[in-house]
Amino acid sequence: MLELSRQSYDLDLIDSHSLIEIEVWIKDVAGKINYAQAAIAIELYWIDKEALYTEAGYSSMTEYVREAPDRLNMPKQTLSNYLAIGEALTKYRRKLTQIKYDLSNGLSKLWLLESALSIHKEAEVWKNIARMTFRQFAEYARPKSIDKPATFDDDPIDLTVKDDGIWFGSRNMVSTKDVEKIIQAGDLPYLIGVYNEGEKRVIQSALKAHREKA
Repeated sequence: MLELSRQSYDLDLIDSHSLIEIEVWIKDVAGKINYAQAAIAIELYWIDKEALYTEAGYSSMTEYVREAPDRLNMPKQTLSNYLAIGEALTKYRRKLTQIKYDLSNGLSKLWLLESALSIHKEAEVWKNIARMTFRQFAEYARPKSIDKPATFDDDPIDLTVKDDGIWFGSRNMVSTKDVEKIIQAGDLPYLIGVYNEGEKRVIQSALKAHREKA
């Protein structure tokens, strides 16, 4: 039977019998872990953004992710979560710095950031991500109902092809970057309409789960 004690492991443990002191120590260490995880997330996103996976012979990030357990000793779902967090930390770096977002309070809320921004006013989202707990923000970022899809019976469809993608009015419906990723990966392009960002994430999650089983 494994004997668990402070003397059993070569770790930098706190020598205290005080609950308060131990709790303070745990929160301090957990905060440092979050910073380390943030660094991992950013570097993984950089691999995707710069297509560095090609150095190892992979044609896409999806293919690279399939090999993640062997290459990085990391579960596929963990890596997927890190990628989403890394994208948020990179894409919204200035705003997160501006609101003084404390990474020591956790990174999970960042995975929900895009969803929250898609259904709430931006100023409100930045205020709430800083003050809400993860559970509160998860509920806040979850779409409450399926929005009625836009109809075009009365107005002509205003589609415009620009250098950065296909636009409908003021919305970039398909970005050139996304199309290039699909082509470079050799994947099969497939366009499907969704009502909101929540439905988009449901499809993405289902697809990830399917690929992980393959």
